[in-house]
Amino acid sequence: YYSPHWPQSQIAQITGNFPVEGNMFVVGSEPVNSVTIDPLLNEDDNIKIGTNQEVYAFKLQAGNSHDLELRRIMFTGNGTVDHDVLSNLRLIDGGVQLAYTPKFEKNRIIFELDSPFTIPQNQTRRFSVLADVPGSERYETINLYLDEDVDLYVLDKQFGFGANVVNNTK
Repeated sequence: YYSPHWPQSQIAQITGNFPVEGNMFVVGSEPVNSVTIDPLLNEDDNIKIGTNQEVYAFKLQAGNSHDLELRRIMFTGNGTVDHDVLSNLRLIDGGVQLAYTPKFEKNRIIFELDSPFTIPQNQTRRFSVLADVPGSERYETINLYLDEDVDLYVLDKQFGFGANVVNNTK
């Protein structure tokens, strides 16, 4: 780093062949695991009204190399439903609540898990999104999807890096 404010006594000239290059060494390589997300509900069906209604279901499948940890998932919503009237949104696995958010924010739901949820390698888990749906939405439809792969934050437990996402929700 050079600054024009340095005293002349601290400036040196460097000579040689640039850029400096060397050999590249690889100690080892192994790819991080993958996770596949698939939708399980048909968005063409009318939404059901009432409390604790399943408005979306999906499955996550871990690849075959390492266990994974689900940390966060963000869905984008479309369809004819008024997203602003849906409330008490919950991410559920087998009846256990993993995350909660009170409402949509600009047609998006973000579920931050309080503690990571482990998906063992080669295993598939089914998740539900439950919501309270007012009667005014009786004949409406909803579709949730991952807009970008980064909307699903799943770590490879072996390496601590994000898993490769295969997004089948679009």
